[in-house]
This record gives sequence, C-alpha cells and structure tokens, in this order.
Amino acid sequence: MEEKKELEKDIFFSYGHDEFSKYINKIKELLEEEDYSVIIDTDILGIGTDWEFKLEEAIKVSKKVLLFITPHSVRRTPNDQSYCFNEISLATRLKKEIIPIMLKYDTPPLSIIRLQHLDLEDIVKKDDQELLKEKVQEIIQVLKGEKKLEFEGNQARFEKELKPIEFKMDFALHSNIVGREWIVEEVNNWIKNHPDSKILHIEAEAGYGKSAISAYLANSLKDVVGIHFCKYDQPDSRNNPIIMIKTLAFHLGRHIDGFFQRIESVDIESIKNLNEFFEKIIFNPLVEIRPQENRNYILLIDAIDEAYQTNGDELLKLLNSPEFQNLPNYVKLIITSRPDPVIRQKLSSLNPIILTVDDERNKNDCKKLIDKNIPKDTQNKEAIAQAILEKSEANMLYIKVFFKEVKKGNIDITQFDKFPKELNGIYANFFDRLIKDEDEYNKMAPFLEVLVAYQDPIDEIILKDILHLNQREYNSIKRKIGLFLDITNQKVSIYHKSLADWLLLNDNISYQIDINSGKEKINKFFDGINKFNYKKEYINLIEFNNIFIDYIYKKYNNLNKFFNIINLLLGKNIYYRRECNPNCVNPPPILKSLCIF
Repeated sequence: MEEKKELEKDIFFSYGHDEFSKYINKIKELLEEEDYSVIIDTDILGIGTDWEFKLEEAIKVSKKVLLFITPHSVRRTPNDQSYCFNEISLATRLKKEIIPIMLKYDTPPLSIIRLQHLDLEDIVKKDDQELLKEKVQEIIQVLKGEKKLEFEGNQARFEKELKPIEFKMDFALHSNIVGREWIVEEVNNWIKNHPDSKILHIEAEAGYGKSAISAYLANSLKDVVGIHFCKYDQPDSRNNPIIMIKTLAFHLGRHIDGFFQRIESVDIESIKNLNEFFEKIIFNPLVEIRPQENRNYILLIDAIDEAYQTNGDELLKLLNSPEFQNLPNYVKLIITSRPDPVIRQKLSSLNPIILTVDDERNKNDCKKLIDKNIPKDTQNKEAIAQAILEKSEANMLYIKVFFKEVKKGNIDITQFDKFPKELNGIYANFFDRLIKDEDEYNKMAPFLEVLVAYQDPIDEIILKDILHLNQREYNSIKRKIGLFLDITNQKVSIYHKSLADWLLLNDNISYQIDINSGKEKINKFFDGINKFNYKKEYINLIEFNNIFIDYIYKKYNNLNKFFNIINLLLGKNIYYRRECNPNCVNPPPILKSLCIF
C-alpha cells in the first residue's frame, strides 16, 4: 500500500495567473496535507532560470497533471496564447493523465475536448472554504482512480453514438510552434473582409507544416469550435466523411450550449447518407443556434487531400451542395491541403490562401526555428543558421528532421558544405549514411514497398508474415530506418507522406521502390487468408481497407461465401461502402448494397 501511495504523489498544476490563484494555492495546501507533493510554477522558477526547461522537467517527473480551467488559463489569442496549451501538449506527449478542474466556465481546449472536468465553479462563486475541502477529497478520489470523471446526460449519449476521433496527440506533436502569427492575421482578414464567404482554403506544399498550422489556428482563434485531422497514418480519420462529420458534431456539442439538445430526437444509427447526416446533425442545429454578436462558428478540416485520395469527391461534393452553401454566414469552414489540381478544380469558386516557401514571412519563421535549435555557445552561429536555411529551402519539416539528426550525432552542424540539400536531400543523406551497399538496400526495399503499397498502418505481425521475416530480421530493419517510421499500438506506417513520395520518384535512382512489387506480396498474403492457412487471430489483425477490397473484387465473382466465412470467424459484420473506393468501378451488387460506418 505504501508503494502505491508513493506513485500517487507529484502532481503538476497547470493554471493561469489570475484572480482564481488563491483557490489554486488553497487546493495545493489541502493536497499537501494529504501527503501529496504538488509542483507549481512559483516553486521552481527563479531569477535567471530557464523557465521553459524547468517547467518541462517538472511535468516529466509528475505522475498526473491538474489543469485548472478559467477564461485566462485557456485564452485563445494569437499574440497572447496561454502557456497552459504547451503544458497540456507536453503532458500528452509524456502520456501523463490530465484531470481538468473547472473554476470559472470556459470551453476546454480542443486538444482535450473528450475529457470530462470536475466542476468547482459553484464553490468559487460562493467562496465556500468548507465545500472546497470536500471537493478536494473528490479530487483525491480521482487521483487514486477511485472515481472516474465521465460525461452525463446528452454528452454521454452522444460521445457513445458519435464516437468522435481523439486528436490530443496531434495537438501535442504540433505544440511549441514558432512564428505563424501572420497566418492567423490572414485568416482574421478573411473573416473580416469576406463576411459572406463560407470556406477558406489554405494550400501549402509538403513539409510546410500544415497540420501544425491547423493546431495553431485552433489554439489561437476563439471561434474555432471543431477540428478534424485527415491523417495519412490513421485510415478511419480520412476514409469515411461521416466519421469526420460525427467528430465535428461532438466538438460543436461541447462548445455550443443547446447543440446536443437540438439533435436529441435524431436517430443517428439509422442515417446512412452523408448529406442527410450533415443536414440533421450539423446544418439544422447551427441554423437554430446563433452565436453571440461578432462571433462565428468556425470548423477546421486539416489535410483534405488525404481524404480525397481515399473517399473520392464525396466530401468535396458536400462542400458544394445546397445544404452547405445555405448555412448561415456565421458558420465558416477552414480547410488545408497540398497543391492538388483536382481539389482546386472542385473548389474553383474559392480564392485560396497559397502559402509558399519563398514568402519572406515563412523564411523569417524558419530562421526563428533554426535559431531556437542551435546551441547558444555555437561558433559562427549566424553562418550556420544561414546555411541551414538555404539548404532547407525554407521547409519546416526539413529543419525539424535536420535537428533530430544533429541530436543523434548523424550531422555535424559545423560542416556547412556537407548539409543535405532540401527535404529530398535529407532523405537521400539519411539512406546514404545507413545503407552500406545495394545488397543491403535490396533486403530493406521490400519492407518499404509493402508499407507504401498498403497505404494504411499495418500490424507488425502481418508485416512480418508478408515479408517472411523473423523477429531478429524485423528488428534489424526497424533499427535502421526507425526515424522515418510511425509505430503506434503495434501498427507500422511511413511517418510522413513526403517520404513515400520521395521513394516513388523516377529520378530517385538509388532508392526508388517498386510499389507493384509491394502489392504483389500483399496479394499473396491475402491468398493465404482465402485458403485459411492462417490462424483466426491473424485474420482479426487485417484492416478491411481499400487494398483488401480491391483484392477481393478482382479475385472473386461471388462474394457471399467469402464474407460469410470471414464474418463467422470474426464474429462481426464486414461491410463495404462504394464511396470509400473510387477505383472500384461497377462492383458486384452485394457490395453496392452494403455500407460501413
């Protein structure tokens, strides 16, 4: 018991310095009386200390983080953003449990929108010290895991029915952004100068940091009430527009009073059509609930090009539909994408903000990021910074990967002439350094071919089986190229789409991969499933994604028997939705009649 008690110590307080600080200090005092050690910024910061470093270390050694929500602590303004956002992001990256405490109501940050809070607002209003002591006992129950904070009423119902995707790690990975205030100004100018415009399209090339910009906009603009990231390595975030609408609807319900009440009578499970879904759980309630004067409801969808590549133009058709165009002018949508001629054509009526690397404002942001990462005592610091900027061609992703390699000791920051040129150059430099000869790359190439061909994150067991690798061989490849892999919950994917694009370039003579070879290996594995040479648990690991459906369609004329056997093995229904696979032309009738949501 004593050992468990020790683990429950060390709580970090994330809060704003405002009129509610006296309650923060009282809660700290009451917790310390219960033998909890509480870390608070005033305890660790002193004159001349590196406060960012000190705060980061404090969160690292803490077991849990209490976030005290007040209008000041979660303020969202571009030039005065609360530092609590950075603390939440760091706590998320370090997998610390975050417990929100509401002192004075304000909307929780979008990054933790799925976390319920403990309400102390009435106690603060009444300034009731005895009741505060009782609430601290409730906080202790939560800290010990004896009490779980859960949604109640409509919020509980709609969390269950809408099944929103959680994006707190996306906010965490894109925290501590440098610069970009000018992009917020561009967005504010659009809102001010184009009041009748409903969609703002922000376009930027690979490596510009679009997802970081989206997270920054969500943390900087008070009017952003919902966000969805279409992620290259998370298929459910991009494969199905209805999942996207569900996530945005949940965010709206958490931000807007009365929203959930407006959709109480909607039978969500019975809706199968995207336009009907949008009309009933987005359009109708937003038309009825007007924001306060001079406010808007802004929704944000990041990387819409990722969604287009997997679900075709269904989402883009919705954006051009009467349902969307008839939304009130106080409802706005911001979308980001790479330069894509098809998306430009589909949204030709828009006047996009095109972000370019040559923009002096972008170059200044890159300079700030470079200066932040070069050690202060480095000789020739200005010359080194200029060399990195020139080699990077003002690409944010290049700079981030560059300094990762510097920290690993793979790049000598003092040798200007050896810096790799542009993002493709940093990939080539990485592979040149790690791969000894052609024979070694020939062993590694099939690994990359399967990852790129599979498109979605693939289970490690399945990946090893497709490539006939034992654990030692598999670990060896992971060690070699681990920097460029995303491995989450035993699923593997390429960490950024720009790497997949580089591997497929025709002029990438040394390291070009053959995606068709990857597809052939995957299809052979699927053949094995059809013959039932694999265990049931292997079948459970298969993602029923587009490449699997394509395989089935090409392989079989009658799918009834196949689906019946698979469903029997899995103990659940596998469905297919035509719109998820634009490459599958004229599918058999059985597929036309089935849907997945």
